[in-house]
Amino acid sequence: MGPYSYTSYVPSALRREALPVRRYEPTQHAAVALAGLGFAIVVFTFLPAGLITAPLALARVRAYERGVEQGRFDPSDRGHFTVARVLAWVSFVMSLPWVLAGGALVFLLLAR
Repeated sequence: MGPYSYTSYVPSALRREALPVRRYEPTQHAAVALAGLGFAIVVFTFLPAGLITAPLALARVRAYERGVEQGRFDPSDRGHFTVARVLAWVSFVMSLPWVLAGGALVFLLLAR
């Protein structure tokens, strides 16, 4: 038996050429980790860690958004960074009462 050539059963009018694959730089998800860590510390230990981790996470989110605008990062990761932004703000807001309470306590102790 001789070699057979491949016969395509898809009509040529329906064939699609492969789209060029867009290559993106690897996205660093450090913003998600920082925001999640800050949120967990605030919720479980009542330490105001959100005051430190939230600005760092928000800076990473802004860097990602600039990279998407420049075409360096994959825009399909926006959901992860939306979650990071929400967690960062929630941990920041949850940290504020503890700092204000600590400041009030220090003020009351010094006023005596």
